[in-house]
Amino acid sequence: MRAVEMQYRYKILDGKGRISKSDADAKAISEYKEFNKHQKIESDFDKEVKKILEGNKPE
Repeated sequence: MRAVEMQYRYKILDGKGRISKSDADAKAISEYKEFNKHQKIESDFDKEVKKILEGNKPE
C-alpha cells in the first residue's frame, strides 16, 4: 500500500476527546485485571524457581 492510500484509510478524530487520560488509564487497568484473571501466565523465571523449591535441578 502506498503512503497516499494509507492517509485515507483511517479517519482521524476531531477534537481532544471526551475521556481524560486518568479515566482512560483506570479503565485500561480494570479491563486488564479482568482479562488477566482468565489466563494464567507463569514466566520462565517462575518455573525455574518452582523447580528449585520442589528440589529439582534447573535446566
